[in-house]
Amino acid sequence: MIRMKKRNAGAFAFPTVKKCGPRTARVTAKTESRHLAIEVECYAGYKAGERPQRFRFKTKGAETLEVHELLDQWYGPEDRYFKVRANDGHLYILRHNEHVDLWTLDAFQITR
Repeated sequence: MIRMKKRNAGAFAFPTVKKCGPRTARVTAKTESRHLAIEVECYAGYKAGERPQRFRFKTKGAETLEVHELLDQWYGPEDRYFKVRANDGHLYILRHNEHVDLWTLDAFQITR
């Protein structure tokens, strides 16, 4: 089971793994340091994978979340970051490492 660790009210949370049996090993193997691997479908404009349209966690039975709004986008040394609002109303920061084509969830914020 994946639990989200809250730092303070309204702050972004990072995924952590609760050690609870054989499933934990599978979840841990899919995480990259403190980032959770996700599957992303992108809009392809003039270049492939221009911006995310929907995403889901790589867990059995995970719900697909639609990206309702792209709030921000920036570049890191090796990655592209997208701050999005999903159809559940929460904010997510998605990271795409273009060299290995890996998408991860870096942070999310529960909005009330």
